[in-house]
Amino acid sequence: MKYSFKHKDALWALISQAIFVFSLSPIIWYFWHLRAAMSFVVGGLVCLAPNIYLYRRVFAFYGAHASQQIVKALYWGEAVKIILTAIFFIGALLIPWGLPLWIFIGYLLAQIGFWLGPIYLSLKKN
Repeated sequence: MKYSFKHKDALWALISQAIFVFSLSPIIWYFWHLRAAMSFVVGGLVCLAPNIYLYRRVFAFYGAHASQQIVKALYWGEAVKIILTAIFFIGALLIPWGLPLWIFIGYLLAQIGFWLGPIYLSLKKN
């Protein structure tokens, strides 16, 4: 399968998001406690899992002939991503041992990690 440059950028954003979440969780465990670290990881996964779905949906098609399919996949993928995020948040907040503050912090920092990946990649190229 032939991938475009944008495909690699999106993949790098997902990888950086996962690295960001899983590298911060031991630090949170050390300075706070295990429940905080586990809640942080759950919050990060609430952000990461729908992004993986969107990535797989959008990059299932490629090439100039598939442009309409790509746009359609982008719109539907984003709608499903929002719905999945809401469902995952509800599920995460229902976890008996979950700490809501750390779930939200994990989600926010995972989102920041998603934004930092392409920024790092563009700085690396220059």
